[in-house]
Amino acid sequence: DFAIPETVSISGTVRASWFPSQLLPNIQISASDLSAPAISGTSAVTPPSTNVARADPGTGQYQMILARGRSFDLGLTIPYLDNSKRLGTLNFSLQPSPFTPETNQPLFDFTLPNLPATATIHGKITGSQGTGLAGMVVTASTQSVSGASGAGFSATTSTDANGNYSLTVLTGTG
Repeated sequence: DFAIPETVSISGTVRASWFPSQLLPNIQISASDLSAPAISGTSAVTPPSTNVARADPGTGQYQMILARGRSFDLGLTIPYLDNSKRLGTLNFSLQPSPFTPETNQPLFDFTLPNLPATATIHGKITGSQGTGLAGMVVTASTQSVSGASGAGFSATTSTDANGNYSLTVLTGTG
C-alpha cells in the first residue's frame, strides 16, 4: 500500500542586489526530505527525495509543494554570471534548517547577500615531457564565501590545446 501524504505549499521570491532584475536565469530552490529513508546499496548525488523548483527568470518567484510535517533542508543553486558568461555556481544552504512545514507558507522569500569581487587564476597543465595537456578539467570550490553565510562556490574549466586554463573565482573565500 502507498499513502499519499498531506501537502503544503511554499512560495516566495529570490532577490539579490547584485543580480539585475531582468537577469535571474536558472535559479533552483531545492527541498531535500531529511526524513525520507535512505535507499540501500546506492550512492546518489542528491538525497532520495528532493523537490526542485525553478524561479521565474523575470521575477524570481517560485512555488513548491512539500509533504506536510516532514523535515526538509532548503537550498538554492544559482549560476554566477558575468555578462551572460557563466563563471561558476553558487550554492546556498537556507535557514531555518531543517524546515518542517505544517501549514501553507504563503511567503518564503530569500534575499541573497552581496558577494566579494572576482579574481582570475591562470595556469598550464603539462605532462612529464613538459608538453601542454589539452582537455584537462580544472575545478576550484569552497564551502565558505566571505560575507555570505551558508554560501559555497564552485567553478570549472578545461585546458585549451596547449594545456592553458583560466578560471574566475570569488575572492575572499575560505
